[in-house]
Amino acid sequence: MRDVVAIYSGNANFNGSTGDLNYTVNKANTATTITSDSPDPSLVNQPYTVSWTVVPAPVQVNSGNPTGTVTVNGGSGGGTCTAPVAAGGCQLTPTTTGVKTISATYNGDNNFNTSTSVTTTHTVNVAISGTVRQAPGMTPIAGLTMTMSGCASATATTNASGVYTIIFGGPLGSVCTITPPAGIFDPLSRIYTVNDNITGADFTRYNSANDIPRTLSLNTQFVVPGASGSMPVVLDSQGNEASVSFTVQYPFNTMATAPTFVCGPQAPGCTITTDTSTLGRVGVTIVPAGGVFSLIEAARAKSRRLRNRSRR
Repeated sequence: MRDVVAIYSGNANFNGSTGDLNYTVNKANTATTITSDSPDPSLVNQPYTVSWTVVPAPVQVNSGNPTGTVTVNGGSGGGTCTAPVAAGGCQLTPTTTGVKTISATYNGDNNFNTSTSVTTTHTVNVAISGTVRQAPGMTPIAGLTMTMSGCASATATTNASGVYTIIFGGPLGSVCTITPPAGIFDPLSRIYTVNDNITGADFTRYNSANDIPRTLSLNTQFVVPGASGSMPVVLDSQGNEASVSFTVQYPFNTMATAPTFVCGPQAPGCTITTDTSTLGRVGVTIVPAGGVFSLIEAARAKSRRLRNRSRR
């Protein structure tokens, strides 16, 4: 509400007088527009920027500029952000994949009314990336086609740094398999439950399967003093090993005996040779039945009459 007063000062012939008028000045309307959403598409859990303009509607001379804040709504799982009008934009970080419907709302000030933009869409994807290298020098390999299957069908080609990135639309929780092209690679494939962007999906190419390193491990087991224990000897097999040899150390005393080894349930019919000539150490050589290991448990170690609780 405004009160306008007019005052006549009078003259030699007329007396002065005043008059007033009450009238209402309303807030000016505004127009909010989303000018860009970049990058589009973007990746889940990665920020992208939504830019806007807010102007009086209609634009009038000397009307001033809207102040206050703008709030951007990124749709379902798309997040929200708020920033001053003058900032011209803010960042959303979506937590789910898919096509998002985004809008920007100017929240108004003392002189300007609120307004909401026309909606626009934004696509959110998820990515699996890794590096492919050539052994033994571990140099990057360019130009290889990596394939994704299971969750979706997609491919990507390694760049000059050996890096590939496969992008797909989700949904999160999908189980995806990444496979290199034909050749001798370690691993043969990688399987992921994709709940976020995945990095480190690396592969190494070898000239021969014999060059691939193998990992042999004895799973940790605990036993009480005097009891027998059993633990699997696990080989990360490539399916072409003619034999495997390793040494196991154990704490020895007058109450302890060296662990023995038997063919595990996943390696039936294997041949095991042991060397117990050194106290506290057992040398083991395992030859698989049929010429090669086809499953991961190469043998099973059994330890008896342990005086102290021991970790293998």
